[in-house]
Amino acid sequence: MGWLRDNNGQPMLFYVRRDLDPPETRTRKTWRSVGLAFNIDPRDLNLIEIDYISGGSPTESLLNILQTFENEPKLTELVQALILCDRLDVAKYINEWPWEINNLDENDG
Repeated sequence: MGWLRDNNGQPMLFYVRRDLDPPETRTRKTWRSVGLAFNIDPRDLNLIEIDYISGGSPTESLLNILQTFENEPKLTELVQALILCDRLDVAKYINEWPWEINNLDENDG
């Protein structure tokens, strides 16, 4: 996701972090619920929380964990997890990303 950029050069990750980094509420799920949808151990999610408290991005930390999976989840699986967490706003945003303007590196896809 980090290599996808918009017309202004901003990475998609910037926009997704903006929506998923804030603290979770009962009505607005965030990175933690997405992590649970991927069956990430709650203890690992707690470590991400500590990183968040110290100024890191929990969404970015979660994506880093997902990259360590033997079968790294694809962007479509992330969208499915967002839908499962009722984050249709973020899922829609990813689905409507202007793919045609991106220069995809062969190693990224």
